[in-house]
Amino acid sequence: MPDFALTKWKFRVTLGFLITLAAASWAAISMHAHGLHDTWVIVLADSLPGILTAALLFTAIFVFRPLVHGLARQYRNLEEVEVRSRAVVEAAADGIITFDRHGLIESVNPAAEKLFACTVAEVTGKSIQTIMPGYRGLFEVVDEGESRITGVAHELVGHRWDGSTFDMELRLSELQMPERELSMAVVRDVSERKQAERRLRESEERFRLLVEHSPDAIAIHSGGKIVFGNSKVPELLGAASMDEIMGQPVLRFVLPEHQKTILDRITLMSTRGLGAPPMEEKFVRLDGTTVDVEVVAIPFEYKGAQAIQVVARDIGRRKQSDHEIRKSLKEKEVLLKEIHHRVKNNLQVITSLLDLQSDYVTDKKALEVLLECQNRVKSISLIHERLYESRDLAHVDFPQYIQLLMEHLLRAYGVSGDRVRLKIDVTDIQLGLDTAIPCGLIIHELVSNCLKHAFPEGRKGEIRVGMHQDGDRYFLIVSDNGAGFKAKTDFRTVSNLGLQLVDTLTSQIAGNIDFHTNGGTEFIISFRQ
Repeated sequence: MPDFALTKWKFRVTLGFLITLAAASWAAISMHAHGLHDTWVIVLADSLPGILTAALLFTAIFVFRPLVHGLARQYRNLEEVEVRSRAVVEAAADGIITFDRHGLIESVNPAAEKLFACTVAEVTGKSIQTIMPGYRGLFEVVDEGESRITGVAHELVGHRWDGSTFDMELRLSELQMPERELSMAVVRDVSERKQAERRLRESEERFRLLVEHSPDAIAIHSGGKIVFGNSKVPELLGAASMDEIMGQPVLRFVLPEHQKTILDRITLMSTRGLGAPPMEEKFVRLDGTTVDVEVVAIPFEYKGAQAIQVVARDIGRRKQSDHEIRKSLKEKEVLLKEIHHRVKNNLQVITSLLDLQSDYVTDKKALEVLLECQNRVKSISLIHERLYESRDLAHVDFPQYIQLLMEHLLRAYGVSGDRVRLKIDVTDIQLGLDTAIPCGLIIHELVSNCLKHAFPEGRKGEIRVGMHQDGDRYFLIVSDNGAGFKAKTDFRTVSNLGLQLVDTLTSQIAGNIDFHTNGGTEFIISFRQ
């Protein structure tokens, strides 16, 4: 307000002039009264009323008028400041409370009413400790009795009017009033921030415990040097403590021939920001020995710098166990192959004995029985032969087995492929030994029955063998377009050893048989493996 300041300066100059003029006039009157009649004294005394009048008019026009206007302008400005300040306080997001030197509340803004769930009328005149029990006054004693104004933020627990509490941040300041002392409290609800801080601390503590108690070695390297490691790192690298590892170049623990690869991988991870998949490596321990580890690495920011976290697991024992297991499996595989080979040889010996015995049998019926026995033994022998030659010693490649079995039966019964065609439709199915042997014998009995009875007197025809899987069920189908059974005949009542074996073997694998005879015969056997 420069104009108002200039007016005050004019007022001071004019006031000094009037005082000087008044002193001179008083001196002239005094001298005239004592008989001094100098011309200047008489003139001064006679002119005094006019001079005073002119001075007063000058002062009124040029001094007091601007002074009054300046005071009025200052008052209006103060009113505007007060209105703006009140608007700021009313619209403030933080609670603002004023109270006197005795701690009695004088005013609260709307934000404070909302924070403390109260109204102005409810808290006016009440102690500030009603809503802030932790408040201890504008001055607090700190550090060996020294005191200071608590202008800094303090965290307290606020008490709402309904009895609930909340975490708050409090800032206090003095209001310099001419008549009395007032204090102002600015209150902010920090409940969400405090909860977030608590969750963050809990999360950090959980991760700290996870890292410290992890069975794997967890290390961080930045700028090519190790800057952090849990308790498992020195144990893995053969150090007494982490102090021997901290600050060491990360390539110090990598085999020389792998250092370039590791360095390229670190550069790639830092550039792309992508982690490396798990991989097996060898770390060099402090004593120069190596240890087999499985490593996972991921780049991230650590203390403001680009870093890589490495999680390493000692897999030395696991690799040793894997080696021993593979060695044991290899031995068992050789042993199992030898067993299948010996079983196959023994079955071939039995087949040969039956063949030799048939040379001494003249009865046609007995020869047929011996032939059937030979074929049954051969069907079992084929399974062990396939297992011996297969890499999978637990499952039989069934499509290939059926093909070999059909070719053997045609030769055994002396049936040419021109007269009886074989049609095989089997999907890629692997059966275990306990299921493969009964299924092989079932196919043997049904196809043998077709070859012996379905095409009498040189009749031509077709035999179909199929097998497929639907969900967890398997379906074995053997059919022909031959003579078939008589109408309404139950195959279970037929006096035939082969068909009785089919029924028994189906029960052995917990299967069901559907039998159809209409222009031939069809057996559908369903089971679960």
